[in-house]
Amino acid sequence: MLKFEFKKSLSLIVLLLLTGIGIFVNLSGAYDNISPSINIEKGSDSEGLSEEAINGLKNMAKEYQNTYMAWQFGVSGYEIVCILLASAVFAISYVIDKKSGFLKNILLRSSKKSYYRIKYFVNGILGGIIVITPVILSLGVYYLFLDSKSLPMIEPAFPRGFMSEYFPTNPIKYILFFTLILFIIGLTYSTFAMAIGIITNNIISSVLLPIIYWFAGSLILESIGLIKLAPWNIYYFKIGEPMSFEYGLIHLIILFIISTFIILKESKNDLL
Repeated sequence: MLKFEFKKSLSLIVLLLLTGIGIFVNLSGAYDNISPSINIEKGSDSEGLSEEAINGLKNMAKEYQNTYMAWQFGVSGYEIVCILLASAVFAISYVIDKKSGFLKNILLRSSKKSYYRIKYFVNGILGGIIVITPVILSLGVYYLFLDSKSLPMIEPAFPRGFMSEYFPTNPIKYILFFTLILFIIGLTYSTFAMAIGIITNNIISSVLLPIIYWFAGSLILESIGLIKLAPWNIYYFKIGEPMSFEYGLIHLIILFIISTFIILKESKNDLL
């Protein structure tokens, strides 16, 4: 059953489509920041400038066309898709379970508790994988077309806060760290979406409520001076103070524990 659950979820066309959207968001974010430097390098924006000024702009343009800077630009606007991807994992697989008759068949041979436990495990792992996949594939594209031999040089665009000191000297180490954080976000919010879906028995709410919680919850907490408790702290800690990685991680752990408790509690009920 566990093996089948993985195969079924990984074969979902909708998840592949959402992954494609995630890749597009990453690549378009990077391109929007890099494209002006391409025009400068070609000389299309150098009319009326001295040769010295043009050479200076071209050198700066090369700094923008860097694999690691492109990655940083790409993930800057990824958070909305990140939460959407994580939330959609449970919704899509649960709909297919019900419409295909798989749910009824499996309950005839197994218990509801067993079904929920396997769904909980697979849902969480896939939530993490589906969130980091667009970021990893986008990084591969940057490696193919941009300079990956040079270290990032545009200091104003560097991440701030926890572990940020590694970005200018060892960008791969920082990227691996942030990818791990994205995986944990995906795991947590896919579990959160599953808990919501089980309580409400409504697939739309399981997708939308985590997104609303992420944004509305963050805005409300910020408005009352509790910015460090905002859900999006765990993503935006990289902009530095007043965002806090530690508080963001604690918030994520608490959300995961509460969601897990709800799923385990609901799995003992008779009705599905």
